[in-house]
Amino acid sequence: MKCENCGNENLENAKICAFCDKPLAIEEKTEKGPLDSDKVNEKVDTILNFRSDEPTPKEKMKRVSKKKIEEKYDEDEDTILEESEEYEYYDESEEHVSIGGWMGIMCLNLIPILGTVIYLILILVWAFGGTKKVSLKNYARANLLLILIAGVLLVGLYFALNALGINPFQIATELIQDFIK
Repeated sequence: MKCENCGNENLENAKICAFCDKPLAIEEKTEKGPLDSDKVNEKVDTILNFRSDEPTPKEKMKRVSKKKIEEKYDEDEDTILEESEEYEYYDESEEHVSIGGWMGIMCLNLIPILGTVIYLILILVWAFGGTKKVSLKNYARANLLLILIAGVLLVGLYFALNALGINPFQIATELIQDFIK
């Protein structure tokens, strides 16, 4: 059944739109013709008072102000004529990473060798695992993408230098030996 208010499709037997919480149109007809207006009003009242135990998608979201306030002043009377504020919704079930958590994630790479290995394993788990922390999942996927791009660039640089007759490993070895002396 399609909602007349928002245009989204709902289940056939739905009485309230799952997306906008508006009652869906009643398309029942009797043998004599359309429903009597008193019966329709009674059904609408029943529908509006009906609440299931499961919250709607909109009820699962929390309204947060974007703090965008537009004010229009009447200069003669020095009063506010109009105020408007926009809101956005976010899912309350999403878990967030604390500041300490982010600091620990960033400092994990400071541990020589073992920290990097653990970090790479955790990045793979966070990127493709079942974490509820969307920000952590996105961070892990972005890091994997950066690692992939850096790897492709390094391999391309290696082959480009070899094509020019320059051995990058030999140059690196000579630089390290000069540094040690």
